[in-house]
Amino acid sequence: MQGQRRDYLTDDEIELVRDAQQIDLRIRVLTRAIDRRFAVLGISSNGEVPKDKSGSWGPAPSGTRVELLDDIKRIIQKAVDDIDNLAERPDSIVVEEPDKKQKPKKYEDVFPPAVHILAAAAKRYEPLLKKELENT
Repeated sequence: MQGQRRDYLTDDEIELVRDAQQIDLRIRVLTRAIDRRFAVLGISSNGEVPKDKSGSWGPAPSGTRVELLDDIKRIIQKAVDDIDNLAERPDSIVVEEPDKKQKPKKYEDVFPPAVHILAAAAKRYEPLLKKELENT
């Protein structure tokens, strides 16, 4: 009998991802979730891990070093998959409702920033993950 598979996001993070339907916001949530795992591992990712004043992020993720590194891998894959899915079907884009003063956002307004956010995060993560690989 196999054990139950561990969730790679906490319940609070799952809710934040679910709420962040716009791709650029979703990628920000996912990269912050990764940064939180690096923080728990005691590794500075130079990412955004501000104090959670609202409590919306919930308690810090927990797990063994291997589990947290696996979480990081799976969250990165989710971010890539979300971007790939939108690239394949640009008409499926979800954008926030604009204020009455703003024009509605389009694919071109949110997709490139999402890719840049993930690319910048990947550049930050690459040396950290290479170092962890060397340590194993």
